[in-house]
Amino acid sequence: MSRAAGTTPPATTIVPAQSTEERNYEQCLAAIAGRRQRLGELESELRGVREALIRFEAVCHARVGDLLDQLRDVAIAIAKYERRLDPAIPVDEPDLPFDEDGFEGRAEPFARNHQHVPGERERRPGRRLLASEETEEKRIYKDLARRCHPDLATSDTDRRRREAMMQSINEAYRARDIAGLRSLYVQAEAVDPTFGDRPLQVRLAWARAELIRLNAMVEAVSDELATLRGMEVHRLWRRYVAGDPVLDHLEDQLEEKLAAQGRRLDLTIVAFRRLQAEELREAPAPAQ
Repeated sequence: MSRAAGTTPPATTIVPAQSTEERNYEQCLAAIAGRRQRLGELESELRGVREALIRFEAVCHARVGDLLDQLRDVAIAIAKYERRLDPAIPVDEPDLPFDEDGFEGRAEPFARNHQHVPGERERRPGRRLLASEETEEKRIYKDLARRCHPDLATSDTDRRRREAMMQSINEAYRARDIAGLRSLYVQAEAVDPTFGDRPLQVRLAWARAELIRLNAMVEAVSDELATLRGMEVHRLWRRYVAGDPVLDHLEDQLEEKLAAQGRRLDLTIVAFRRLQAEELREAPAPAQ
């Protein structure tokens, strides 16, 4: 059918083809979103494992803490008597269960090493910075504070993100952590209200750097999770939550070891007293 006279042909919409850089930028943004989601999942899992192990160590402390303290005291006493019997014997640390993994029946060692204490970073002195680094540190800090200030937030979600960012920035600055500030500088680029107006090459460079940073963080958190799961205390905790009377077995084991060490201490004391008696007999008589 021929077109009627005087009719206007339909308009043709021309969609510009994406450049290679535009496709790369979109792919980086998608990868960044995935990495951030994965990082959030891993960090939540890590917090859960940390908190569970800290609670479990507190339970262990309540059950077997006294036995471990007694075992340590007996081991120290044995070491002292054996050193008197033979000065060549080295004085070693007492051999306690799970000592290599940081678990000695007390909650404090694990909690101190794996739980964030507010203000701890502020008290830790940073290394001495070079003059050029001090200048860079101040410049980065001021720029980050200007970009990430919570008052620039456009929504409640944005404000929470900015507040968390400012907390990290302040901690890094107080700790004189120049490397941490540089990393935060890369992370904070996209928070800048003018970021969308920057050239595509600049935004693509940021996206690639941000993806590298997130991959490194995912790897670090994954490694820490693997380390915790490889600890003896984690194995015991898994058995405990599964209903295994692991603390009953541990208590029996420690009581047996304490009894054996007690017998060893008694024998060591007898040997020491025998040595003292022999030394008195062999000592020359005092001059008249």
